[in-house]
Amino acid sequence: MSNTLLGRAASFLKRQVRAVRMARRGNMALIFALSIIPVLVTGGAGIDLARSLAVRAKLYAAVDAAALAVASKSGITQTQANTLAQQYFNANFTLNSSFGSPNPVTVAINGQQVTVSSNIAMPTTIMGVVGIQNVNLTASSQVVWGQTKIWVGLALDNTGSMCEPSSSPCTNPSGSKINALKTATHSLLTMFQNASATAGDVQVSLIPFNRDVNIGAANSGASWLDWTEWDETHGSCSISGYSTKSSCESASNGTCSVGGTMSQSSCSTQGTCSVVAFTTQSTCTNSSTGGVCSLSSYTTQSTCQSNGACSVGGFTSSSTCTNSSTGGVCNNTAFTTKSTCQSSTGYCSVGSFTTQSTCTNSSTGGICSKSPGTNNTKTKCNNAGGTWTAGLWTVRAGVWTAGVWTTGVWTPGVWTPATWTGATWTPSHTGWTGCVMDRGTVAGPTSSTSNTGYDLVNTTPATLPESKFPVENYNQCPTQMMGLGYDWTALSTKVDAMDADGNTNQTIGLAWAWQSLTQGAPLSPPSLPTGTTRHIILLSDGENTQNRWYTDRQSIDDRMHLLCNNAKADGVIIWTVFVNIAGTAGNAASMQDCATGGASGGHYIEVTSTGGIGAAFDVIGQQITNLRVAH
Repeated sequence: MSNTLLGRAASFLKRQVRAVRMARRGNMALIFALSIIPVLVTGGAGIDLARSLAVRAKLYAAVDAAALAVASKSGITQTQANTLAQQYFNANFTLNSSFGSPNPVTVAINGQQVTVSSNIAMPTTIMGVVGIQNVNLTASSQVVWGQTKIWVGLALDNTGSMCEPSSSPCTNPSGSKINALKTATHSLLTMFQNASATAGDVQVSLIPFNRDVNIGAANSGASWLDWTEWDETHGSCSISGYSTKSSCESASNGTCSVGGTMSQSSCSTQGTCSVVAFTTQSTCTNSSTGGVCSLSSYTTQSTCQSNGACSVGGFTSSSTCTNSSTGGVCNNTAFTTKSTCQSSTGYCSVGSFTTQSTCTNSSTGGICSKSPGTNNTKTKCNNAGGTWTAGLWTVRAGVWTAGVWTTGVWTPGVWTPATWTGATWTPSHTGWTGCVMDRGTVAGPTSSTSNTGYDLVNTTPATLPESKFPVENYNQCPTQMMGLGYDWTALSTKVDAMDADGNTNQTIGLAWAWQSLTQGAPLSPPSLPTGTTRHIILLSDGENTQNRWYTDRQSIDDRMHLLCNNAKADGVIIWTVFVNIAGTAGNAASMQDCATGGASGGHYIEVTSTGGIGAAFDVIGQQITNLRVAH
């Protein structure tokens, strides 16, 4: 019934009461007037009761919303709590002033519970006739936290389309999806922080993703990284002119121990001979000429070994050199045979005197400093102004040195083949910005040991390259992720750093969110406490467009389907939020399929406005933390 009709009924009732009071007519009029009053009062009471029930419902809805809002914030003052509660109350109490004006809310915060109360004096309509002008209504809402041990992986779309309505790359303009995501994530983190009765009860990881995930360049030395593709083009060759590993290490490239840079086949023809004069293996090892003789005058093995040299000069054959009589040399050159040398009685110190008498003759036994010629006597020498040196006879037998014949020694040439060293590629990991791709082989996701592929599981990386995380320098590398923890300030700072650029690969975001909730490398969270539930919240605003191998949506969706099933089988609860502004984001089938329970399981939310992101996160946060209205 409208307010106008209610007003008319009240006016009618008042006129009838006045008429009764003023009537001077007969009893019939008086009886009629008196009988209609209870009827109208009874009907008016029903109308005002209906109005009070409507106001009461609105009042409770408003205090519930206000209590949930305050409970989702942490570290706020009482004044801030009062202001926030009043804002949410006002937004949800939408009745006009004819129903009265609610009093300001009161807020009480006590441990893990928040209580918000308000009251209103609702004006009556017909009941005012009998003196009841207002009905006082009171509502109180108490919100408490239930679940206290939670691990949550936030896989958040940081692709270029999140810039909308701006273009990519963006600077996070007001009204963009990435800006709304930041605001919503801050609120969600606050809700999680508040749900922790003890520090660490609730822990969160943050995984911004586009085509890749950024794990941080500081991990460049980690054993769980695969540098196969990176090393192909990042490094230096031991020989100049090559810019890739494969071209550098080609069999035709290398250095030879004797010839510098050349191919292995060319180097195999090279070598060195122990005899310097030979430069080829055939000449070096020739059985006749390939060598060197100890006697420089012979150049073949046969002539070298058939000849020799005498230890004393003048002999050219073994027979003459070693002749027992003449094969030698006397220290007194006057004797040429062994017998005469060793039998001599002495020798003179000057001249050619061979006997003692002639050597020591006082007149002739000597030598003049002047030309001997005519100065061959002491007198003549002195007369000529010369100096006469008298001969001195030394009595001693001569020393005979016999000749020794040494046959020529032939040293054959030895050929040492050249050694070839293949060109080596020295990889460089300098300049890597931290981006990693989907796990698997270069050719595709499947591997020799797992036909489902490592991109779909949370196993710890092993020795196989495809089990590790392949690095690359994606030019649109997203903000670095943050592993599981409860440093709320650091998480908030990381959210502020998010930007939007690049293509969409929801699978890799999910894979790393799952890894963040899994013990062991690469992220190594602590042991899962008893009673802890694990959740992944995936938010994306479009379809899959590119991963490591594919650019068609269906191929990527197929990988995502398998990954989601594996994670859910591991006990992880997956929530998905599909941001579909004005219905332009396409088909959300992959997001619906990924959510726990599918499209109708209550874990999939589609929003059609940027403001809906915050609302969706509030709903999910309340359910995860079991934030509930107690009464």
